[in-house]
Formats: sequence, structure tokens, C-alpha cells
Amino acid sequence: MKKTKLILLLWVSSFLLTSCTHNRIRYVSVLNQAEHQNANYDSITNLDSIKIAVKFMDSNGSSNERMRAHYLLGCAYRDMGEAPRALESYQNAADCADTTNANCDFLYLMKIHSQMADLFYKQLLPFYMLDELDLQYKYALMANKKIFAINAIERKAGPYELLGMPDSIIQIRETAYRLYKQNGFNKEAALAVGPIIILLIEKGYLEKAKQYMDIYEEALGIAINGYIDKSRIIYYYTKGNYYLAKEKPDSAKIFFQMLVNSSIEDEQLKAGYRGLYLLYKNIGQKDSLAKYANLCYILNDACYASKATEKMRQMQALYNYTRSQKEANTMKAKADHNWLLFLATSLTLVLVLAIGSYFYQIRRKEIDILYIQYENTKANLEKAKREQKKMEEENNNLLEEKNQEILIYEQQVRDYEAKLKIERKKVTNEELMESHIYKHMKDILTYQKEKMYNNDWKELRNMINEKIPCFYSETHANKAGLQEKDYDLCILIRLYFTPSEIAALTDLSSSNISMKRIRLLKKIYGIDGSPEDFDKRIRSIF
Repeated sequence: MKKTKLILLLWVSSFLLTSCTHNRIRYVSVLNQAEHQNANYDSITNLDSIKIAVKFMDSNGSSNERMRAHYLLGCAYRDMGEAPRALESYQNAADCADTTNANCDFLYLMKIHSQMADLFYKQLLPFYMLDELDLQYKYALMANKKIFAINAIERKAGPYELLGMPDSIIQIRETAYRLYKQNGFNKEAALAVGPIIILLIEKGYLEKAKQYMDIYEEALGIAINGYIDKSRIIYYYTKGNYYLAKEKPDSAKIFFQMLVNSSIEDEQLKAGYRGLYLLYKNIGQKDSLAKYANLCYILNDACYASKATEKMRQMQALYNYTRSQKEANTMKAKADHNWLLFLATSLTLVLVLAIGSYFYQIRRKEIDILYIQYENTKANLEKAKREQKKMEEENNNLLEEKNQEILIYEQQVRDYEAKLKIERKKVTNEELMESHIYKHMKDILTYQKEKMYNNDWKELRNMINEKIPCFYSETHANKAGLQEKDYDLCILIRLYFTPSEIAALTDLSSSNISMKRIRLLKKIYGIDGSPEDFDKRIRSIF
């Protein structure tokens, strides 16, 4: 039956392990697909599958796997245009990271905060974007990716653009330019200063603007009449403004016209028209078309600025409200959880104390009963010893039965002491040698005028039985059936008398004493050995 249960348990464990492994492979594949789409700038479409993969990784994945799953879920929401859910998923991903672990994927963590910064920029939330860029910088350095750390510095120009602080934008981009150059990222350095050329022109710093224009054009391979990437044709507006500031209207007109002719977006076309408007305004052609173009431009610009400012305020307020609501809900849920945890802990503690008290009372009663039995047994032992002493004096033929009764009581006392963890007070050899009978025996050996009488032997036995209560029972434990003289020999050895001293006290020869010790070793302990082995065992009785 046990074998069957074991086989069943192993089969179930194997099934669960196989199932878990299969699910892991499937969900890792889902996440890999999403990551591939994200890397290729394709929209992530398998949102439902990613949600299931996230749940699986939350229960079975490592901290890095959970972080990756929540990040890709955020990317999926981002591609669907659901910025609040994307931000929530990114935040969950960041919370999954174990930054104390040496294996933490800091590069992935850097990507998370970079994506959050991008969303905050699109929602016109400059201060939150700055916070996320600080985190991007921090984790880029921890991942040993300097280019992404410098990129975090460069991107701080975005929030200051939203805040309308051109001086800060120039300072930030110039700092990024220097750092890129120092680390050998020349193209990135050129791209960093490209957007501030127009700001420098507007402020009248034409020499510095020309310096950066040369760097920008050289890095990107832009020639006056050459090919320029369509995503960068807005540069024609910058170039035209430079020539306009240099009072070269014909050159400026060429670039503004090129921008109008090449534009593929409304913003690019608007920049071309704005450039021509500024050109004609500068040369003084104030006909009706220019007048209305000017009014249209000013109105459009003012409306755009007003709408942008209002949208920024609304988005900031909306995000603050959403975040505060979420924090409030989180705190409430945490408080409810803490209260339930406290309640459960309290009930568990009360239950444990009640159970503990119940078993303590039972154990206490058992100990009390043991103590009563222990004291009764000790009283019976003392009574039996008194009766033994009286029988010895009367030479009662029931003495042997009384001796056996004492052995039983002494064994019971030792058992009770073991259960109650009572340690016997060990008598020292000095205490034994301070006894009257021991000193008397030493006097006999010293002066050799007397010998041991029966009363002396009785006093010796009584002393050893009083000082070492278990001595008698341990020497008789195996029902050795010791003769009285054999027992006396054990006592003399326990008192460290030498063989020659024992011979003088017992009228036995040294050789006889050695043979007796060997025989008693076998009789009492059931082993063969030397006389010294017997002495060692007897002297270990306390």
C-alpha cells in the first residue's frame, strides 16, 4: 500500500512539473514574440496572451521574468493608446525589480523608466518626466551603458521645452554634446546640438550656431543641394533662418522654398510658410496676402500656445488626481490587509496560548503526580533501609528479601529523577574521606594496633549507603548476589584504598584481591577485564 501511494505521489509530482514546464515554455514564447515586435517598432497585438503570461510569471517567475512580463504588457497598452494602463504596468514592472540582487537586469529597468518618461512627455507632464529620466540615468550607469545615461541627460531638454525655458534647453544639450564626444559617440553628439541651432539663431549667437551647423551637417552628410532624410527636412527651416539672420534673403528663400516643396507633414509645411512669412516681412513686402498670412500665423500660434498650456494644466491635474486616487485606494487596501493580518495574528496567538495553556496544565498535573510518587518512593526507600538495618542487627533471615526491596525502590527513585530531570548531588571524595569511619580505618592502617570489627564494617556500609545512595543498587543491579565481603571490597576500592591497604584491612592476600576484582568485574558488569578496569568502573559511581 505504501509503495502504491509513493508511486502515485511521484506520478502526480511529475505531471505537475511537466505541466508547469510546458506552460513556462508557452508563456516565454508569447513574451519573446511581443519583445520581437517591440524591438522592430511593430505594434504588439497579443494583449490577452500577454496578460495570461504575466499572471503565470507573477506566480512562477523570477524577479527579472516578472519585470519583463509587466514591461511588455505596458508596451502593449502603449501601442493601443492606453497611456494610464501602460504607466501602471510599467510601474508594476519597476516594482518587480530586485535591485539588491546582483543578477538584477538593470538594462531592462532602465528601459522601463525611459518608456515612462516618453509617456509623461506625450501627456505634457514635465516634472514626472524629469523624475523618470533621473532613474533612467541611474540604472543605465548600473547596467554599464554610458550612451543611455547620456541620452537621459539629453532628453531632459524635452521637459524644459514644455516649460518654455530655452536657456536650460541649450545648456542641457551642450552638456550632452560634450559627454557624447568624450565617449566617442560623434553622430549622437551632432544630433544632440541640432535642435538648439534655431534657438541660438533667435538669440543672435550666429557664430556658435554656424559651428553647430557644420558639426550637424558633417555628421549627417547634409549638403546644400544634396539629399537629406525626409525626417530631417525641418533642418531647411533652421538653415533658412540662419541666412535670414545673416541678411542673405536670397539664400534664405531657397531653403524655405525647398522645405515647402519637400514637406510630407503639416508641421513641416507650416514651418516653410512661416519662414517665407518672416522673409517677406523682413524685406518689407506688405501686401494683403502677407498681412493675412501674418494675422493667420499669429492667431494660429497663439491658439496653439493657449491650447498647449491649458492641456498641460488639465493633464497634470488629471494625472495628479488619478495617482492620488490610486495611492488612496492602495493605502486603504493596505490598511484593510494589515487589519485582517492583525486580527488573524491575534486569533492565532490566542489559540496558540489556549492550546499551550491546556497542554501545560496537563503536563503540570503529570509532573505533580510524578513528584508525589517520587516522594512516596523515597519515603518507602528510607523505611526499607531502616528495616534493613534493624534486620542486620537481629540477623533476620528475611534480610535478603529486604535488600531486593531496597534495590527496587532505588531503581524507581532513579527513574523518577530522570523523568523529573532531577540531578543527584554528587558526593566528592573529600566528603567521603572526612567521614569518621574512613579516618578510623586510616588510623588502623597507620598504627596497626587494631583491626576492623563487625560494627566497623556496618558503619562503613551505612556511610557509603548514606553518601552514595545508588552504590548498593548499582553493584547489585544485575542480581549479582554479592557476598557481604565482596560488597565491602567494592566499598574499599571506591574509597581509593590501595590493594596493600585492602589486604591489611581484610586479611586477604594481594593476589587474592586481584582475582576477586577480576571476578567481580564479570559478576557485576558482565565483562572480562583487568583489576584496574573494575576499579575504574566502581570509582565512577557517585
